[in-house]
Amino acid sequence: MSEEELIPLITYHDGIKRLFFHRPKTDELYILKNIGYHNRLKMFGSFRNIHVEEKDLIPQGKKSDIIY
Repeated sequence: MSEEELIPLITYHDGIKRLFFHRPKTDELYILKNIGYHNRLKMFGSFRNIHVEEKDLIPQGKKSDIIY
């Protein structure tokens, strides 16, 4: 099992702050399935690394399709 670092990416669209996790290798964006935890991270951030598995992520499309 290989580990891969996802890059947190904060965007603003129509005044709404959105948090994604970006996988540079495939250009895919994700959010966490645990929406409560995802929203806490969006609001307060984290001073440490978090560990998530593929099953903990919801695909949101490609960065090139969403971010402009």
